Amino acid sequence: MTETTAPAITTAERNYRTVKAISTGYTVATLGVSAFHLVELSIHFGGGWQSFLAPALVDGFVILGKLGDRPGIVKSARTASRAVSIIAGSVSLAANIAIGIIDHAPAVSLIGALAVIGFWVAEFLSHKLRPTTKRPAAPKPAPKPAPAAAAPAAPVKSAKDPKRVEAARKAAATRAARKAAPVAPVAPVSHPDAAALVDHRTPAAYI
Repeated sequence: MTETTAPAITTAERNYRTVKAISTGYTVATLGVSAFHLVELSIHFGGGWQSFLAPALVDGFVILGKLGDRPGIVKSARTASRAVSIIAGSVSLAANIAIGIIDHAPAVSLIGALAVIGFWVAEFLSHKLRPTTKRPAAPKPAPKPAPAAAAPAAPVKSAKDPKRVEAARKAAATRAARKAAPVAPVAPVSHPDAAALVDHRTPAAYI
């Protein structure tokens, strides 16, 4: 059983994985900051336990849009998912800025805005830096050698005696010559006593 080795990772793929990891980190940080600010903002405006559903109602669409904008999905679905992610991200950005204004804390607004903007930039770069080159294909197994063609058979010599062959040829030529020669007409043979051989007796003589 032969062992198959995985193709080597190219530099473009390694860079893409690094950018993707950073983008995932931005996503987690942004969702954490946004969830905290959304709950706090909802409680500030009189929300009860329902305030804890606000992150799912806003940031949940960000996650859905991120999952729908992936390779292998039809273009129309990817476009719609990207639009949903941008709209939900805009709502999260507004909530992050609003809670800083309400608490009279400009730093909170700045950090919340940078979190969302950083998420968008990381997502944009992760899409642009996606490698387009394919991995080198694994070497194909060597084709099996074609079966060797059979050697041509040696000509079989005639086992007939040359003398007999020559005699048969001469006999055939003689028969052909005889058939081709004209046949002489045979003359009628006259018999001196031919008249005597004729019986002139009448049938009455036999009675």
